[in-house]
Amino acid sequence: MIVKGGSRVLTRVGWLIQLRLTSRFSACFSSGTRYSSDDAPVIISGAGPTGLALALYLNRYGVRSCVVERGMQLTQHPQAHFINNRTMEVLRPLDGLASEVSQLSPPLNEWRKFVYCRSLSAQVLGEVDHFQGQPGPCMHHLSPEPVAHLPQHRLLPLL
Repeated sequence: MIVKGGSRVLTRVGWLIQLRLTSRFSACFSSGTRYSSDDAPVIISGAGPTGLALALYLNRYGVRSCVVERGMQLTQHPQAHFINNRTMEVLRPLDGLASEVSQLSPPLNEWRKFVYCRSLSAQVLGEVDHFQGQPGPCMHHLSPEPVAHLPQHRLLPLL
């Protein structure tokens, strides 16, 4: 990726930069496409949760942006899955996204513990309860939003 001085020209050579991830975003740039800051003053590198949320916020405030992503499609594999309270607070103003994430998150008793074993059928070596003494994902003394568990491959289509 190259960004040059005054004209802010973005060039990517060698592979397709494509963003056609959700109904809210659609753009496609092929090898050698030139991008000008006249098109959008902000370039966001990466169409992960942070990049897409940033693009949504910028759009909300009338700032044009361009999201570039090296992947040709959304991942089908689970990645980061824990969504902390502050992130849920950031998602709340985005058309009720925090509520949707909370509804899709499994009950806390299904993901509260890390279990250590050599294989799925092996003896449990140990476990850590990350929410010891806490009945649910809400910690109202810390945040109005609960923590959530939603793998990134299920979160990205919502954004």
